[in-house]
Amino acid sequence: EAIKLGAAVLTGPNWQNFRDSYSELLKAGGGQEVSDAASLAEAALALLDDEAARVAMTGRASSVIAAMSGALPRTLAELERFLPPRTTLQHAS
Repeated sequence: EAIKLGAAVLTGPNWQNFRDSYSELLKAGGGQEVSDAASLAEAALALLDDEAARVAMTGRASSVIAAMSGALPRTLAELERFLPPRTTLQHAS
């Protein structure tokens, strides 16, 4: 959600529930992992002070999310191959 709203992402080390997303995000430089309150404050202040770095980070994050989006439509399209043809419902009068 933060990325979709254009916010920079700072995360702690416990992102295992979102391993795929965060791995790609951090690898691309679209987010930054911090280890404690002091490193969080330092990273946040650095981003607030450096608009170019903040814009670059959020741009990379948006690119990662865009590349990872669309899984549901692709999955449904693949599953449709195994379903019977669609029919039109007719209402009784």
